Amino acid sequence: MILQNLPLFDYNNGTFMIIIFALVCVALVVALLSMVNSGKKTSNNENQLDSFVDTDDDTTENEKE
Repeated sequence: MILQNLPLFDYNNGTFMIIIFALVCVALVVALLSMVNSGKKTSNNENQLDSFVDTDDDTTENEKE
């Protein structure tokens, strides 16, 4: 009769672990977003000019042949 009153499982520990896991996930997402948004901010003109810069300015197509 005494064994019928013993609990076989406890929801408190599982609930606590789920809450801790959710807090860790939220912290990781916040850290990721802060790292993504902390990059160097440049204007659009600078980005467009940098994309058109050719690294091989000294030689032309005719000189390569």
